Amino acid sequence: MTPDGVEIAPTVQCNPANYAHLPNGRRPRYLDTVLSACPGQVLFDVVHSEEGGRFHHARNRYLAVDVTDDPTMEVVDSFHWATCGQLAAASQYGGVPNVETRNLLTCISFIA
Repeated sequence: MTPDGVEIAPTVQCNPANYAHLPNGRRPRYLDTVLSACPGQVLFDVVHSEEGGRFHHARNRYLAVDVTDDPTMEVVDSFHWATCGQLAAASQYGGVPNVETRNLLTCISFIA
């Protein structure tokens, strides 16, 4: 949470290596869906250096996957999807979309 309320984050935001030893039901929701996406579903897959930020030599992988035609995709009530327009509008309110969400939004803007 931000000091002013909630924060919008990507659907999956984690270090997959931290969960590799866990069985399917114990890993973050949608992690396996994202990591096992077919090449045709991957909209972009980039690694972004966070140099100059808070963490020296930190790198984040940004991966966008199209799951609109995935019959196994079940959206649970604890997740709420947002359009790029909604995220862009929310970006004017400081840290509501977190930095990872804002970076994803920038990446998506290059393919849209």
